[in-house]
Amino acid sequence: MTISRDHGGTTIGVCDAIVVGAGIVGASCAHALAKAGLAVRIVERDAPARGTSGACEGNLVLWDRTSDPDLALTRVSHRRWAELAEELSAGVGIDIEYARKGSLMVIPESGGIDGARRQCDWLGGQGVRYEWLDAAGVREAEPWLKGAVDGAAYFPDDAQIEPRLATWAQVRAAQRCGATLHAHQPVLDVQSSATGVRVTTGLGVLSADWLVVAAGVWSPEVVRSLHVDVPVRPRKGQIAIIAGSPVQVIHKVMEASYVQTVASDDEQLQVANVVESTRSGSILLGSSREVTVPSDRGVELSVLSRIVARALDFFPDLASAQVIRSYAGLRPMTPDHLPLIGPLREHPRVILATGHEGGGVMGAAATADMVAALIMGAPTPVPPEPYLPTRTLNPAGSHG
Repeated sequence: MTISRDHGGTTIGVCDAIVVGAGIVGASCAHALAKAGLAVRIVERDAPARGTSGACEGNLVLWDRTSDPDLALTRVSHRRWAELAEELSAGVGIDIEYARKGSLMVIPESGGIDGARRQCDWLGGQGVRYEWLDAAGVREAEPWLKGAVDGAAYFPDDAQIEPRLATWAQVRAAQRCGATLHAHQPVLDVQSSATGVRVTTGLGVLSADWLVVAAGVWSPEVVRSLHVDVPVRPRKGQIAIIAGSPVQVIHKVMEASYVQTVASDDEQLQVANVVESTRSGSILLGSSREVTVPSDRGVELSVLSRIVARALDFFPDLASAQVIRSYAGLRPMTPDHLPLIGPLREHPRVILATGHEGGGVMGAAATADMVAALIMGAPTPVPPEPYLPTRTLNPAGSHG
């Protein structure tokens, strides 16, 4: 694979669409646009999957959605990732480690069953499959889960992918369709008109009919020269990878309170248990959420200690394991916890694809289809109105 690393100069490129950002959302958008026949340039400040997409869990989970439009987009993506796993394996030879292992929404004895039942009643009404397990059923499903629990809801269709592999696979698939990747090229300036856009980087000026801004927490900075306020804030999440324990985690195990941390507007640190296995044999522990600034990607031992301690409440035999790696990622959060997908009112040739917070991996496939449809003038996979940047920033379709 060829990666352009131009430094300076006056190179001018002309294309149909420029995608800024080579995380999972940007890579997916670039692939969808290139597959539709557009000439695409991908501009990335670092390298693919070096930001949030390289520091996340790879969840393809339905039960942690909090509003009707959030769930609608997620369900489309859920189906699309199963298709893409096969397509990317056959097309570019990358196994994105798609695994439909199901997830358990575990309710500890300390409480939360009423809220969990309300969440499941809503999900079931939307057609999401689940099954209630009592405490004995939880032990049967996860023999190593020995903490005190009231029960769990089992979601058999939930899955996971390896987000770094999925990001690179989408980039390579886009390149196979003719796209060009310009790595290590921060955007210096953006100008737009009624007929197109001009993006200045260190390699020179790129001109295109369309600009897709999929730069995560850096999206506001990308369009700053357009004098547009993109309401995206970074919310840091930290993860620990452990190894050396006999514990086997069969499903993705998540504490029921996880959904409250997703929907919360609290800027302070919140921790909810997530435990899952990886194909390599290690175990991933999460999760945390805390509003911060774009430059803050440092791992804090005090937060990791809380994450590990919460995991031990459910899986006490993990105490013999060792933390072999840890990392922090910045999730782009909007005020209403819905992504921004669609054109800017003042700059209709500039399309946002950002603000997915912790659902970027989950929503990337459907977001890419939405962006491609908006640019090509085709029907969108779901009605676009709830996600448009022109919306009023109030929760849409909330189920309460």
